[in-house]
Amino acid sequence: MSGGESLQHVASQGDPLSFIDRFPSIMGKYRDCNFSFSGIKTTAVRLIAKEEEKHGIVGDGILPNVADVAAAFQLGLTRHLVRRLLRCMIFIEQKELLKAGEMTLVLSGGVACNSFIRQVIGQVCESNGYTLKVPSPKLCTDNGIMIAWNGVEYLKAGMGVAPDPGSVDIEPK
Repeated sequence: MSGGESLQHVASQGDPLSFIDRFPSIMGKYRDCNFSFSGIKTTAVRLIAKEEEKHGIVGDGILPNVADVAAAFQLGLTRHLVRRLLRCMIFIEQKELLKAGEMTLVLSGGVACNSFIRQVIGQVCESNGYTLKVPSPKLCTDNGIMIAWNGVEYLKAGMGVAPDPGSVDIEPK
């Protein structure tokens, strides 16, 4: 089970509003299209440590409110993804980087296995004229697999690959 799917499984039992004030909007001051999860991860680590202290949890004990923490983290993470994604979509539209009807977003990696995040990103795409592509979950657990899948999609589209991939000499470093 990927991290995204594990998070969704635990979060589905919790109250996302229980700690949502702990996960404020991050990167709002940055006027670029970059994503960063370090701030939200740090927030989660600090919240967990505080809750462990509050509940006297030591070692590998489990918080009694773990589902609430997970749900709030998932919602905070999803809000961050949506805000940054919308910023990217606006940039693409302003710079006319993609033609209408050809706008596709690929959601991959462990986050693509999280049905909550996938559904919200799908709504964002639909509202903004994008097609959402999500590989099968078995391809969303390892970055190497995702890179290979991306290469296959480029190859099928005849884009960005050697005219004869068999002629490319590959040597290990």
